[in-house]
Amino acid sequence: TKLYNLTNDQHFFLFETDTSRFRPLYWFIVQLIPENYHLWKLIVLFVYFGSAVLIFILCNKLTSNSKVSTLASILFTLNYSLSIKALSWGVFFGHIFNIFLGLIGTIILINNIKHLSKFKTSIFLLVNFANFLITEGAAIYLIINLLIIFFHKISLLNKFKLTVINFLPMIIFFVCTFLSSGEFNKILKERVMQPNKDHYSKIFTNDTSREDLYFYRSPYAPRDF
Repeated sequence: TKLYNLTNDQHFFLFETDTSRFRPLYWFIVQLIPENYHLWKLIVLFVYFGSAVLIFILCNKLTSNSKVSTLASILFTLNYSLSIKALSWGVFFGHIFNIFLGLIGTIILINNIKHLSKFKTSIFLLVNFANFLITEGAAIYLIINLLIIFFHKISLLNKFKLTVINFLPMIIFFVCTFLSSGEFNKILKERVMQPNKDHYSKIFTNDTSREDLYFYRSPYAPRDF
């Protein structure tokens, strides 16, 4: 993004996105990455640590048990198998930011679940829509929210209202994606098509060529140093 700005004599932009994905907030943040790589990694780690704190708050609200919440927060912090690529590769910060914003949205939902507030609902919608504008991974937290709504002892009418509110950011996101590219989600369509599924399968299960970078980035890579 910075290279694009330099070559086009453009120093800053408010809106930019991919041809296959609608994620303007992701690209907006990319152009703000400082030249000092260590400083940027420190910022990403700070957001990751903030997510660990949010895990504690969320679990404490659900269980009212500080010991269980502390354990959950520690396990999340230590779980590098899920987050090492996002923490070590500068442009993969989107997944770390997804976690942070997704957890904020879930905590807002829990605070809003018994007494619907217009203010809390508005903040929930803004946070989750912003999360989708970073990456589509924001959808994971809407599924978590749905489970929380389902298991809470509230009226069916309130469950229905909360479910609609919960999925509204995703609906708005798909509409924006369609208006931007003419397709609801081009990258999702490309990845689920059978030819592409076979293509990725061959790359990510290639254990014959140990020098294949894609193999070592995949879930099939050996769990050793």
